[in-house]
Amino acid sequence: MKKTLLVILATALSLPGFTQFKNESFETKKDQSPAPSDWNFTAVAGYTGQIDDSISHSGKSSFKLTGSDQIKANTFQNVSQLIAYETKGFEQIQLSGYVKLKEVEQSLAFWCQIWDKDNKMIGFENIQSQQPILKGNSDWKQYSLKLSLPKETKKLYFGIYLMGKGTAWIDDFTIEKLDTPYSPPSEEITRYINEVRKIIKENSIYRDSLNWADIDEGIKFFSSGLKTVTDAAKINSYILSALKKAGDNHSFFQSRVNARKYASENTNPEKTTAALLEENIGYIQVPGFGSLDKKTMDEFANDIQQQICRLDTANQIKGWVVDLRKNTGGNMYPMIAGLGPLISTGELGYFVYPDAKKTKYYPWTYTSSAKPTSTMGISISKPYQIKNKDSKVAVLIGPRTSSSGEMTTISFIGKAHTKLFGEPTGGYTTANKGFKLADGSYLYLASSYTADRNKKEYRGKIQPDILIKPSGDGDEVLKAAVKWLNEK
Repeated sequence: MKKTLLVILATALSLPGFTQFKNESFETKKDQSPAPSDWNFTAVAGYTGQIDDSISHSGKSSFKLTGSDQIKANTFQNVSQLIAYETKGFEQIQLSGYVKLKEVEQSLAFWCQIWDKDNKMIGFENIQSQQPILKGNSDWKQYSLKLSLPKETKKLYFGIYLMGKGTAWIDDFTIEKLDTPYSPPSEEITRYINEVRKIIKENSIYRDSLNWADIDEGIKFFSSGLKTVTDAAKINSYILSALKKAGDNHSFFQSRVNARKYASENTNPEKTTAALLEENIGYIQVPGFGSLDKKTMDEFANDIQQQICRLDTANQIKGWVVDLRKNTGGNMYPMIAGLGPLISTGELGYFVYPDAKKTKYYPWTYTSSAKPTSTMGISISKPYQIKNKDSKVAVLIGPRTSSSGEMTTISFIGKAHTKLFGEPTGGYTTANKGFKLADGSYLYLASSYTADRNKKEYRGKIQPDILIKPSGDGDEVLKAAVKWLNEK
């Protein structure tokens, strides 16, 4: 069967414009390594990957991924391939492969980035958004990842990952162009499209860079035959790719289910931690925070202030380390209100709205008083003021410091006796405004730029004052920050 398939592929590959995977059935190895040729594979601690000649869907081999008892939390093993794929216009395709699972505890998933001629990602899909999570035990079964491709598509960066313990075998990958004859979408879909278009035209900071003639052509193609808003994911993906092409890497759609969670609970389980370091250095690490619930926001901010208070009152603190390296964003206000005692009061930063006549600046501000107060919508029960207001503050940042984590970073910039240490941040320094859509989902749209207290604007990555790239097993960034704090 495999031999016949290879003959068919060899014939098909001679046709103009036809693209397929290389080594799609994992029949050949890369030199003497266990990795397959034409695929990218680098082993992650606790995982293994190798060509398996004892199990296959067809032919003599498959590729086997295994997660052991030694894996670290939130890690995964990936195998990927870069595929040249030039569209003739808007297209829909599916990338399919066979999967066999044994005791997979978390998930096995297909994913694909869509790249343009400049190797810029203009689209992304994960199979988990198209069907239930693949886990547990199952015999060989074919799964497909469907993609809606913009006209600018030049390459597909496709991969398969295993997350968690268990074993998965993969085999026989193909690419198929889908026949999509046009049929008008339903009135519900049309209303949804018009609603989203209006929001973007009126509020996106990139609206003047959007080519609506091209965008509407794509929307018409991708909305063909759709009946309900629950089927609108591919329209959303296309709209986000158009925004990304204009420079917007921050906007996103939030489903109705996730919007409800965001309104009622903190979607980030990580907690703030604090410690006393050597030489009486106060250390506090603030993770991302994902909620709009008033009680949850207040509890998060008050917990930060209480941890600062406990450290400061029990010790003669020489200086402070604020670690934002794991802060991937969410809701900025509880983070900033909680760190208020270390940031200072007053205007800390600005939302910047460019206008043809005059740029408008709207500040975010931290206030404190001797009585319960509300700042930025957050209620602080006992606002704390550190004993030494002139203490040095070292803020640690890195590539995971993103979005609201970057707004929190900006709040420190311009404060006396404060420096940023580490690596450049993620570069999501536009501010998203949430727009509730008719179906209960949200469009979080980049609607303003940001600036620090001195009105210096940030339209990309925030650069540290002291650039330090991690090396070795030690925390070089923290060491450098502590060294500076101990300097007189």
